[in-house]
Amino acid sequence: MRIARILAGVVLGLALLCVFAWAVRDAVLKKRSLGRMSDWIERFAAFPKEVSDVLASDRLKGVPDSYIEIDSGWRAIDRLAYDVFVTNSIWDQEADRWEVRQFNFRNDSVLFKWYIERHGWMMDKTERLFENAPAVHSLPGPDRTLIAKLEKTPNLMRLDRESKVLWTNHEMLYHHAIQPDPDGTSFWVCASAIPPLPGAPRISRVVKNVNGHTLPFRDDFIVRVDINSGRILYKKGVAEILLDAGKDGVLYGGSLEDPIHLNDIVPVTLPSEYWRPGDLFISIKRRSMVLLYRPSENRLMDVIEGPFISQHDVNVISDHEISVFNNRYITPYQYPLELSVPIPPGTPLDTIRSSRVVIFDFKDRSFREVFPETFLREGIHTETQGLHEILPNGDLFVEAQNMGRYYVLSPQGVIMRKAIPAPLAGHVHGPNWSRIQLTQP
Repeated sequence: MRIARILAGVVLGLALLCVFAWAVRDAVLKKRSLGRMSDWIERFAAFPKEVSDVLASDRLKGVPDSYIEIDSGWRAIDRLAYDVFVTNSIWDQEADRWEVRQFNFRNDSVLFKWYIERHGWMMDKTERLFENAPAVHSLPGPDRTLIAKLEKTPNLMRLDRESKVLWTNHEMLYHHAIQPDPDGTSFWVCASAIPPLPGAPRISRVVKNVNGHTLPFRDDFIVRVDINSGRILYKKGVAEILLDAGKDGVLYGGSLEDPIHLNDIVPVTLPSEYWRPGDLFISIKRRSMVLLYRPSENRLMDVIEGPFISQHDVNVISDHEISVFNNRYITPYQYPLELSVPIPPGTPLDTIRSSRVVIFDFKDRSFREVFPETFLREGIHTETQGLHEILPNGDLFVEAQNMGRYYVLSPQGVIMRKAIPAPLAGHVHGPNWSRIQLTQP
Protein backbone atom coordinates (compact mmCIF):
# COMPACT_ATOMS: atom_id res chain seq x y z
CA MET A 1 0.00 0.00 0.00
CA ARG A 2 2.88 2.36 0.89
CA ILE A 3 4.59 1.68 -2.47
CA ALA A 4 1.32 2.37 -4.29
CA ARG A 5 1.03 5.75 -2.53
CA ILE A 6 4.62 6.61 -3.49
CA LEU A 7 3.99 5.64 -7.12
CA ALA A 8 0.75 7.64 -7.13
CA GLY A 9 2.61 10.64 -5.70
CA VAL A 10 5.33 10.32 -8.37
CA VAL A 11 2.73 10.07 -11.14
CA LEU A 12 0.82 13.07 -9.74
CA GLY A 13 4.05 15.06 -9.40
CA LEU A 14 5.06 14.28 -12.97
CA ALA A 15 1.59 15.22 -14.18
CA LEU A 16 1.75 18.57 -12.35
CA LEU A 17 5.27 19.14 -13.69
CA CYS A 18 4.03 18.46 -17.22
CA VAL A 19 1.15 20.88 -16.76
CA PHE A 20 3.51 23.55 -15.44
CA ALA A 21 5.98 22.93 -18.29
CA TRP A 22 3.12 23.28 -20.79
CA ALA A 23 1.97 26.49 -19.10
CA VAL A 24 5.51 27.94 -19.23
CA ARG A 25 5.92 27.02 -22.89
CA ASP A 26 2.49 28.44 -23.68
CA ALA A 27 3.37 31.70 -21.92
CA VAL A 28 6.81 32.02 -23.55
CA LEU A 29 5.32 31.42 -27.00
CA LYS A 30 2.72 34.14 -26.23
CA LYS A 31 -0.26 31.85 -26.80
CA ARG A 32 -1.75 33.13 -23.52
CA SER A 33 -4.15 30.20 -23.10
CA LEU A 34 -4.39 31.01 -19.39
CA GLY A 35 -5.02 34.72 -19.85
CA ARG A 36 -3.34 37.01 -17.32
CA MET A 37 -2.05 33.96 -15.45
CA SER A 38 0.26 33.36 -18.43
CA ASP A 39 2.06 36.64 -17.60
CA TRP A 40 2.58 35.56 -13.98
CA ILE A 41 3.84 32.12 -15.04
CA GLU A 42 6.28 33.65 -17.53
CA ARG A 43 7.71 36.01 -14.91
CA PHE A 44 7.90 33.18 -12.35
CA ALA A 45 9.77 30.95 -14.80
CA ALA A 46 12.15 33.80 -15.69
CA PHE A 47 12.94 34.64 -12.05
CA PRO A 48 16.01 32.34 -11.67
CA LYS A 49 17.55 33.84 -14.80
CA GLU A 50 16.84 37.37 -13.54
CA VAL A 51 18.63 36.52 -10.29
CA SER A 52 21.55 35.05 -12.24
CA ASP A 53 21.73 38.11 -14.51
CA VAL A 54 21.72 40.47 -11.54
CA LEU A 55 24.47 38.53 -9.75
CA ALA A 56 26.58 38.60 -12.94
CA SER A 57 25.71 42.17 -13.88
CA ASP A 58 28.18 45.00 -14.21
CA ARG A 59 25.96 47.15 -12.00
CA LEU A 60 26.58 44.86 -9.03
CA LYS A 61 30.31 45.19 -9.76
CA GLY A 62 30.04 48.98 -9.83
CA VAL A 63 30.37 49.29 -13.61
CA PRO A 64 27.90 51.83 -15.07
CA ASP A 65 25.59 50.49 -17.77
CA SER A 66 26.92 53.08 -20.21
CA TYR A 67 30.49 51.73 -20.01
CA ILE A 68 31.54 49.15 -22.59
CA GLU A 69 34.36 46.68 -22.00
CA ILE A 70 36.97 47.01 -24.73
CA ASP A 71 39.02 44.20 -26.23
CA SER A 72 42.53 44.32 -24.74
CA GLY A 73 44.03 43.72 -28.18
CA TRP A 74 42.21 46.67 -29.77
CA ARG A 75 44.33 49.56 -31.03
CA ALA A 76 43.28 53.03 -32.14
CA ILE A 77 44.05 54.48 -35.57
CA ASP A 78 44.18 58.25 -35.99
CA ARG A 79 45.08 59.47 -39.48
CA LEU A 80 42.17 61.92 -39.74
CA ALA A 81 43.37 65.05 -41.55
CA TYR A 82 40.09 67.01 -41.58
CA ASP A 83 37.49 68.09 -39.03
CA VAL A 84 34.66 65.77 -38.00
CA PHE A 85 32.43 67.62 -35.53
CA VAL A 86 30.19 65.48 -33.32
CA THR A 87 27.58 65.94 -30.60
CA ASN A 88 27.07 63.02 -28.22
CA SER A 89 26.75 62.22 -24.52
CA ILE A 90 28.78 60.42 -21.86
CA TRP A 91 27.97 59.45 -18.28
CA ASP A 92 29.96 61.45 -15.72
CA GLN A 93 29.91 59.07 -12.78
CA GLU A 94 31.83 61.37 -10.45
CA ALA A 95 29.46 64.30 -11.00
CA ASP A 96 26.43 61.96 -11.23
CA ARG A 97 25.08 63.54 -14.41
CA TRP A 98 24.91 63.24 -18.19
CA GLU A 99 27.32 65.38 -20.14
CA VAL A 100 26.44 66.29 -23.74
CA ARG A 101 29.48 67.50 -25.65
CA GLN A 102 30.33 68.98 -29.01
CA PHE A 103 33.84 67.96 -30.01
CA ASN A 104 36.13 67.43 -32.98
CA PHE A 105 37.37 63.92 -33.76
CA ARG A 106 40.39 65.31 -35.63
CA ASN A 107 42.06 66.53 -32.45
CA ASP A 108 39.58 65.46 -29.72
CA SER A 109 39.06 69.09 -28.70
CA VAL A 110 35.82 69.80 -26.82
CA LEU A 111 33.99 72.86 -28.13
CA PHE A 112 30.97 73.06 -25.82
CA LYS A 113 29.18 71.14 -23.06
CA TRP A 114 25.70 70.84 -21.61
CA TYR A 115 24.88 69.05 -18.36
CA ILE A 116 21.74 67.09 -17.46
CA GLU A 117 21.59 66.88 -13.68
CA ARG A 118 19.85 64.17 -11.64
CA HIS A 119 16.69 65.97 -10.54
CA GLY A 120 13.22 66.78 -11.76
CA TRP A 121 12.85 63.82 -14.10
CA MET A 122 10.00 61.32 -14.36
CA MET A 123 11.82 58.02 -13.78
CA ASP A 124 9.08 55.90 -12.15
CA LYS A 125 7.21 54.92 -15.34
CA THR A 126 9.76 52.40 -16.64
CA GLU A 127 12.54 50.24 -15.25
CA ARG A 128 15.11 52.75 -16.53
CA LEU A 129 17.27 54.56 -14.02
CA PHE A 130 18.71 58.01 -14.57
CA GLU A 131 22.22 56.63 -15.03
CA ASN A 132 21.20 54.13 -17.72
CA ALA A 133 18.93 56.46 -19.67
CA PRO A 134 21.45 58.29 -21.90
CA ALA A 135 20.79 61.52 -23.75
CA VAL A 136 20.63 59.86 -27.16
CA HIS A 137 20.91 61.78 -30.48
CA SER A 138 20.66 65.22 -28.90
CA LEU A 139 19.95 68.10 -31.29
CA PRO A 140 21.96 71.31 -30.78
CA GLY A 141 20.60 74.64 -32.00
CA PRO A 142 22.51 77.57 -33.51
CA ASP A 143 21.95 79.55 -30.29
CA ARG A 144 23.59 76.83 -28.13
CA THR A 145 20.23 75.46 -27.03
CA LEU A 146 19.84 71.68 -26.98
CA ILE A 147 16.91 69.32 -27.58
CA ALA A 148 17.55 66.17 -25.55
CA LYS A 149 15.78 63.20 -24.00
CA LEU A 150 16.54 60.53 -21.46
CA GLU A 151 16.33 57.41 -23.60
CA LYS A 152 13.16 55.30 -23.29
CA THR A 153 11.74 57.48 -20.53
CA PRO A 154 9.03 60.19 -20.57
CA ASN A 155 11.64 62.95 -20.44
CA LEU A 156 12.00 65.17 -23.49
CA MET A 157 13.55 68.58 -22.85
CA ARG A 158 15.17 71.73 -24.17
CA LEU A 159 18.19 73.25 -22.45
CA ASP A 160 19.67 76.70 -22.88
CA ARG A 161 23.40 77.40 -23.26
CA GLU A 162 23.79 77.36 -19.45
CA SER A 163 22.07 73.92 -19.23
CA LYS A 164 18.94 75.48 -17.69
CA VAL A 165 15.80 73.51 -18.57
CA LEU A 166 13.53 75.65 -20.78
CA TRP A 167 10.73 73.11 -21.09
CA THR A 168 9.98 69.42 -20.56
CA ASN A 169 7.51 67.01 -22.10
CA HIS A 170 6.43 63.89 -20.17
CA GLU A 171 3.55 62.72 -22.41
CA MET A 172 5.20 59.67 -24.01
CA LEU A 173 8.27 57.46 -23.88
CA TYR A 174 10.84 59.05 -26.18
CA HIS A 175 13.55 56.98 -27.83
CA HIS A 176 16.02 56.63 -30.69
CA ALA A 177 16.37 59.45 -33.23
CA ILE A 178 15.60 63.16 -33.03
CA GLN A 179 15.51 64.86 -36.45
CA PRO A 180 14.95 68.56 -37.22
CA ASP A 181 12.03 69.48 -39.44
CA PRO A 182 12.86 71.67 -42.46
CA ASP A 183 10.55 74.39 -41.12
CA GLY A 184 13.15 75.22 -38.44
CA THR A 185 10.52 75.51 -35.71
CA SER A 186 9.86 71.82 -34.95
CA PHE A 187 11.50 68.40 -34.82
CA TRP A 188 10.53 64.74 -35.12
CA VAL A 189 11.14 62.14 -32.43
CA CYS A 190 10.36 58.44 -32.05
CA ALA A 191 7.95 57.65 -29.22
CA SER A 192 5.78 54.95 -27.69
CA ALA A 193 3.07 54.73 -25.04
CA ILE A 194 3.91 54.92 -21.34
CA PRO A 195 3.29 51.51 -19.70
CA PRO A 196 0.73 51.35 -16.88
CA LEU A 197 3.39 50.00 -14.48
CA PRO A 198 7.20 49.95 -14.51
CA GLY A 199 8.38 46.94 -16.45
CA ALA A 200 4.95 46.31 -17.93
CA PRO A 201 4.55 45.95 -21.72
CA ARG A 202 4.10 49.17 -23.69
CA ILE A 203 0.69 48.25 -25.08
CA SER A 204 -0.70 50.67 -27.66
CA ARG A 205 -3.10 48.55 -29.71
CA VAL A 206 -4.87 45.19 -29.65
CA VAL A 207 -6.14 42.90 -32.38
CA LYS A 208 -8.69 40.11 -32.03
CA ASN A 209 -7.99 37.23 -34.42
CA VAL A 210 -10.49 34.89 -36.05
CA ASN A 211 -10.19 32.48 -33.10
CA GLY A 212 -11.29 35.21 -30.71
CA HIS A 213 -7.86 35.67 -29.12
CA THR A 214 -7.15 39.27 -28.11
CA LEU A 215 -3.50 40.04 -28.83
CA PRO A 216 -2.07 43.25 -27.40
CA PHE A 217 1.05 44.75 -28.95
CA ARG A 218 3.29 47.78 -28.82
CA ASP A 219 2.94 50.45 -31.47
CA ASP A 220 5.47 53.22 -32.01
CA PHE A 221 4.58 56.76 -33.00
CA ILE A 222 6.10 59.39 -35.23
CA VAL A 223 5.83 62.61 -33.23
CA ARG A 224 6.44 66.21 -34.30
CA VAL A 225 7.19 68.66 -31.48
CA ASP A 226 7.36 72.44 -31.36
CA ILE A 227 10.93 73.55 -30.55
CA ASN A 228 9.93 76.61 -28.55
CA SER A 229 7.19 75.13 -26.35
CA GLY A 230 7.68 71.34 -26.35
CA ARG A 231 4.06 70.92 -27.42
CA ILE A 232 3.21 67.90 -29.59
CA LEU A 233 2.01 69.15 -32.98
CA TYR A 234 1.44 65.81 -34.72
CA LYS A 235 1.30 62.17 -33.65
CA LYS A 236 0.68 59.10 -35.78
CA GLY A 237 1.03 55.40 -34.96
CA VAL A 238 3.13 53.42 -37.43
CA ALA A 239 0.65 50.54 -37.14
CA GLU A 240 -2.10 52.90 -38.30
CA ILE A 241 0.05 54.01 -41.25
CA LEU A 242 0.50 50.38 -42.32
CA LEU A 243 -3.17 49.47 -41.84
CA ASP A 244 -4.38 52.56 -43.71
CA ALA A 245 -2.16 51.49 -46.62
CA GLY A 246 -3.52 47.93 -46.62
CA LYS A 247 -0.29 46.47 -45.26
CA ASP A 248 -1.97 44.20 -42.72
CA GLY A 249 0.43 41.39 -43.54
CA VAL A 250 3.43 43.56 -42.72
CA LEU A 251 2.02 44.46 -39.32
CA TYR A 252 0.55 41.12 -38.29
CA GLY A 253 2.77 38.76 -40.30
CA GLY A 254 5.39 38.23 -37.59
CA SER A 255 5.96 38.51 -33.86
CA LEU A 256 3.51 40.96 -32.26
CA GLU A 257 5.54 41.56 -29.09
CA ASP A 258 7.25 44.59 -30.64
CA PRO A 259 6.29 44.53 -34.33
CA ILE A 260 7.52 48.03 -35.28
CA HIS A 261 10.52 49.17 -33.21
CA LEU A 262 10.71 52.57 -34.84
CA ASN A 263 14.25 53.99 -34.77
CA ASP A 264 14.45 56.87 -37.25
CA ILE A 265 12.20 59.53 -38.81
CA VAL A 266 13.90 61.56 -41.53
CA PRO A 267 12.09 64.60 -43.00
CA VAL A 268 12.84 65.17 -46.68
CA THR A 269 14.23 68.56 -47.69
CA LEU A 270 15.29 67.94 -51.31
CA PRO A 271 12.61 67.92 -54.06
CA SER A 272 12.68 64.83 -56.24
CA GLU A 273 10.58 62.87 -58.69
CA TYR A 274 10.44 60.16 -55.98
CA TRP A 275 9.41 62.34 -53.02
CA ARG A 276 8.69 65.93 -52.07
CA PRO A 277 9.66 68.14 -49.10
CA GLY A 278 7.64 67.23 -46.03
CA ASP A 279 7.69 63.49 -46.75
CA LEU A 280 9.24 61.22 -44.12
CA PHE A 281 11.53 58.22 -44.32
CA ILE A 282 10.61 55.91 -41.43
CA SER A 283 12.85 53.03 -40.32
CA ILE A 284 11.07 50.09 -38.65
CA LYS A 285 13.60 47.59 -37.34
CA ARG A 286 11.44 44.57 -36.57
CA ARG A 287 10.08 44.33 -40.10
CA SER A 288 13.44 45.29 -41.70
CA MET A 289 11.75 47.99 -43.76
CA VAL A 290 12.08 51.65 -44.59
CA LEU A 291 8.80 53.45 -45.31
CA LEU A 292 8.35 56.62 -47.35
CA TYR A 293 5.31 58.36 -45.88
CA ARG A 294 3.51 61.59 -46.77
CA PRO A 295 1.84 62.97 -43.61
CA SER A 296 -0.04 65.70 -45.48
CA GLU A 297 -2.02 63.04 -47.35
CA ASN A 298 -1.77 60.15 -44.87
CA ARG A 299 -0.29 58.22 -47.77
CA LEU A 300 2.35 55.49 -47.76
CA MET A 301 4.35 56.33 -50.87
CA ASP A 302 6.87 53.47 -50.90
CA VAL A 303 8.11 50.47 -48.92
CA ILE A 304 11.81 49.67 -49.25
CA GLU A 305 12.91 46.16 -48.40
CA GLY A 306 16.20 44.65 -49.33
CA PRO A 307 19.46 43.22 -48.08
CA PHE A 308 19.20 44.98 -44.72
CA ILE A 309 18.21 43.32 -41.46
CA SER A 310 17.25 45.17 -38.24
CA GLN A 311 18.46 48.41 -39.84
CA HIS A 312 18.94 51.85 -38.28
CA ASP A 313 19.69 55.38 -39.42
CA VAL A 314 18.36 56.43 -42.82
CA ASN A 315 20.01 59.37 -44.64
CA VAL A 316 18.91 61.09 -47.85
CA ILE A 317 22.12 61.51 -49.89
CA SER A 318 20.84 62.72 -53.28
CA ASP A 319 17.59 63.38 -55.14
CA HIS A 320 17.28 59.67 -55.89
CA GLU A 321 19.29 57.81 -53.19
CA ILE A 322 19.14 56.99 -49.51
CA SER A 323 21.75 55.28 -47.34
CA VAL A 324 20.92 52.87 -44.51
CA PHE A 325 22.94 51.42 -41.64
CA ASN A 326 22.43 47.68 -42.06
CA ASN A 327 22.96 45.99 -38.69
CA ARG A 328 22.57 42.56 -40.29
CA TYR A 329 21.53 41.15 -36.93
CA ILE A 330 18.89 38.45 -36.54
CA THR A 331 17.41 38.44 -33.04
CA PRO A 332 15.99 35.22 -31.57
CA TYR A 333 12.90 37.06 -30.29
CA GLN A 334 12.35 38.66 -33.69
CA TYR A 335 12.32 35.29 -35.46
CA PRO A 336 11.56 32.80 -32.64
CA LEU A 337 12.88 29.30 -33.22
CA GLU A 338 13.11 26.14 -31.19
CA LEU A 339 16.90 26.42 -30.93
CA SER A 340 17.22 23.11 -29.06
CA VAL A 341 16.09 20.95 -31.98
CA PRO A 342 18.77 18.79 -33.63
CA ILE A 343 20.08 20.18 -36.93
CA PRO A 344 20.29 17.57 -39.69
CA PRO A 345 23.72 17.13 -41.31
CA GLY A 346 24.07 19.04 -44.57
CA THR A 347 21.60 21.78 -43.59
CA PRO A 348 22.53 24.99 -45.49
CA LEU A 349 24.34 27.50 -43.29
CA ASP A 350 24.07 31.27 -43.66
CA THR A 351 26.69 33.26 -41.75
CA ILE A 352 26.54 36.99 -41.04
CA ARG A 353 29.88 38.36 -39.90
CA SER A 354 29.60 42.15 -39.97
CA SER A 355 27.27 45.11 -40.27
CA ARG A 356 27.20 47.18 -43.47
CA VAL A 357 26.06 50.47 -44.98
CA VAL A 358 23.90 50.16 -48.09
CA ILE A 359 22.74 52.73 -50.64
CA PHE A 360 19.34 52.33 -52.31
CA ASP A 361 18.84 53.95 -55.73
CA PHE A 362 15.21 54.77 -56.54
CA LYS A 363 16.00 55.03 -60.26
CA ASP A 364 16.54 51.30 -60.76
CA ARG A 365 15.58 49.98 -57.28
CA SER A 366 19.14 48.69 -56.81
CA PHE A 367 21.37 48.40 -53.74
CA ARG A 368 25.10 48.79 -53.37
CA GLU A 369 27.31 48.54 -50.30
CA VAL A 370 29.86 51.07 -49.07
CA PHE A 371 33.33 49.63 -48.32
CA PRO A 372 31.99 46.13 -47.48
CA GLU A 373 35.48 44.59 -47.43
CA THR A 374 36.58 47.03 -44.73
CA PHE A 375 33.52 46.25 -42.59
CA LEU A 376 34.34 42.55 -42.87
CA ARG A 377 38.08 42.91 -42.33
CA GLU A 378 37.59 45.15 -39.28
CA GLY A 379 34.73 43.05 -37.91
CA ILE A 380 32.54 46.14 -37.57
CA HIS A 381 29.21 45.05 -36.13
CA THR A 382 26.59 46.22 -33.68
CA GLU A 383 23.54 44.25 -32.70
CA THR A 384 21.55 47.32 -31.75
CA GLN A 385 21.63 51.00 -32.71
CA GLY A 386 24.45 52.05 -35.04
CA LEU A 387 24.88 55.22 -37.12
CA HIS A 388 26.62 56.33 -40.29
CA GLU A 389 27.26 59.46 -42.32
CA ILE A 390 28.69 59.69 -45.83
CA LEU A 391 31.01 62.69 -45.55
CA PRO A 392 31.33 65.34 -48.29
CA ASN A 393 34.58 63.81 -49.58
CA GLY A 394 33.03 60.34 -49.88
CA ASP A 395 34.55 58.91 -46.70
CA LEU A 396 32.22 57.10 -44.31
CA PHE A 397 31.74 57.80 -40.60
CA VAL A 398 30.46 54.80 -38.63
CA GLU A 399 29.39 54.48 -35.01
CA ALA A 400 29.36 50.87 -33.78
CA GLN A 401 27.36 51.27 -30.58
CA ASN A 402 27.77 47.83 -29.00
CA MET A 403 31.52 47.85 -29.70
CA GLY A 404 31.96 51.35 -28.25
CA ARG A 405 33.91 52.41 -31.34
CA TYR A 406 33.92 55.11 -33.98
CA TYR A 407 35.35 54.73 -37.48
CA VAL A 408 36.07 56.81 -40.53
CA LEU A 409 36.52 54.62 -43.61
CA SER A 410 37.88 55.58 -47.02
CA PRO A 411 38.66 53.75 -50.27
CA GLN A 412 42.16 53.22 -48.82
CA GLY A 413 40.81 51.58 -45.64
CA VAL A 414 40.50 52.80 -42.05
CA ILE A 415 41.69 56.36 -41.43
CA MET A 416 40.15 56.65 -37.95
CA ARG A 417 39.31 54.04 -35.33
CA LYS A 418 38.66 55.50 -31.90
CA ALA A 419 36.91 54.99 -28.59
CA ILE A 420 36.35 57.41 -25.71
CA PRO A 421 38.13 56.03 -22.62
CA ALA A 422 36.06 55.73 -19.46
CA PRO A 423 37.51 56.27 -15.97
CA LEU A 424 37.40 52.50 -15.35
CA ALA A 425 40.36 50.61 -16.81
CA GLY A 426 39.51 48.39 -19.77
CA HIS A 427 36.27 50.26 -20.50
CA VAL A 428 35.11 52.99 -22.87
CA HIS A 429 32.08 55.26 -22.93
CA GLY A 430 29.11 54.09 -25.01
CA PRO A 431 28.72 56.30 -28.11
CA ASN A 432 25.01 57.13 -27.56
CA TRP A 433 24.11 58.15 -31.12
CA SER A 434 26.57 60.77 -32.29
CA ARG A 435 25.24 63.59 -34.43
CA ILE A 436 27.65 64.58 -37.19
CA GLN A 437 27.85 68.31 -37.94
CA LEU A 438 29.51 69.18 -41.25
CA THR A 439 30.46 72.72 -40.17
CA GLN A 440 32.02 73.91 -36.92
CA PRO A 441 29.34 74.47 -34.25
